[in-house]
Amino acid sequence: MTSTIPAYGLQAFRYADHAVPRGYVCENCKRSGCKLWRPLVPTSRPLEPIPLRCADCACKTMGLDVARIDAKGHLPVRIGREIERIDQIGYWMPAIPTESGTDFLRPTVVSVEALAWWQRLPSRPA
Repeated sequence: MTSTIPAYGLQAFRYADHAVPRGYVCENCKRSGCKLWRPLVPTSRPLEPIPLRCADCACKTMGLDVARIDAKGHLPVRIGREIERIDQIGYWMPAIPTESGTDFLRPTVVSVEALAWWQRLPSRPA
């Protein structure tokens, strides 16, 4: 298994510049400049863009209350008897692009810099 998932249509950028790459846009509402999520399982069609959703659109898709999301992009979820805060919205996971803009990082290989970049973004669109 590779450590990335292809991201088509994003421009290169640098995490340190606090920039958002062109093309990092919610497919539903077309908003950008905020955290976005992608499906846990990428599209089965090669060379097709991976759908991206803002918190509002991902929560609506999953029937979840977007008002419960925090500044880090975490929602409370019951795991057994405990309530934990996780960064997944149902089957939508953080869409953290590589600086080259060619791929999305898998959750097991996200660098500190990449995660910090994503967490700095507003959790909800303005």
